[in-house]
Amino acid sequence: MFRASLETRNFHFETYDRTYSGAILALTDGLTEHARQYKLAGGWFFPGDIAVEEIEIGRVYRDRELMKGI
Repeated sequence: MFRASLETRNFHFETYDRTYSGAILALTDGLTEHARQYKLAGGWFFPGDIAVEEIEIGRVYRDRELMKGI
C-alpha cells in the first residue's frame, strides 16, 4: 500500500492506494477538487512536492517511520 501526501502552509493532504501511481492520481484529483472549492489558480502546487511512501498494513509507524523491533 502507498500513501501520497502534500503539506502546504494551511493544509495537510493525504491519500492511500494499492499502487504508487494510484496514490499520486488520487491525491492529484483531490488537489484539483480543493483548487475548485477554494477558487485557486492552476499550478498552485508542484507535483514534485508530493511525497509517496510505501506502507505496510498492520505495522506500527512512529513519526511516519516504521518502528523497528515489532
